[in-house]
Amino acid sequence: MSEHKFNDTIRHIQLAFAGKRRVGGEPMAMHSIRVGSKLSQYGCDEPTVIAGFLHDCDEDTWLKVEIIKNIYGEVVSRYVEAVSYLRSLGDTTAGENELFVRVRLLAEANMHAPLIIKLVDAADNLVTCEHLKDGTQQALLERAERWLWLGSQHVPDHRGTADLEYALTWEKKRRRECR
Repeated sequence: MSEHKFNDTIRHIQLAFAGKRRVGGEPMAMHSIRVGSKLSQYGCDEPTVIAGFLHDCDEDTWLKVEIIKNIYGEVVSRYVEAVSYLRSLGDTTAGENELFVRVRLLAEANMHAPLIIKLVDAADNLVTCEHLKDGTQQALLERAERWLWLGSQHVPDHRGTADLEYALTWEKKRRRECR
């Protein structure tokens, strides 16, 4: 990815998430930056990396898929749309189930980018979930286990699965020690 495109993407994330913070106080943009950066470290192609940076924008900001398509093109917008909850369902159990099935069908059709994005997203969510309520942490663990299972079935080079497996182990250990 060119430095110019990287800087533009970071600027769009910072504008889109301006003033928004996660439960622990961290700027929301940091999560997206970590996800995109990890995908870049894995050597993913440019559309996957950019979609990783933008993966939460459609759900949580004014930077919707239609705008992303105009700025970054069809492939990036498809990936972002593939990893976003349906607006009608949101971040609910039904929304998570629909998203899981959608990403699974794409992976079964050999489109692995959305699954790899979700693996990295789930890993980062786990290692930064200590400020969430216990029930929310448990839900993140269960989601992560589902994504890890799917990744182990469909990602041939295991990009994302090792980090998620490590995050799951670390979070389970942390939870045991806190009890």
